[in-house]
Amino acid sequence: MINQNSINNFRIVIASVPNREHCVCEIYYNHIQWAEISQEGTEITIQFYPHPSQDYWEFSIDTALEILQKAKKIFIGA
Repeated sequence: MINQNSINNFRIVIASVPNREHCVCEIYYNHIQWAEISQEGTEITIQFYPHPSQDYWEFSIDTALEILQKAKKIFIGA
């Protein structure tokens, strides 16, 4: 499991991607995309991506929620 000290390994990016009408918020961990937040209409949704070399991602619940809340704030403010 990833510990709290690794929270700096996350990166949040607002991006314009060709398959979306609006910008998205991409969340990376160690340069690997973990999740994407998007908005179509009034609904904000999140997609989680599979880990490329492991069976699954594993973070503490506090770390995951902290990053998701931070990303949501950045995305809504963008």
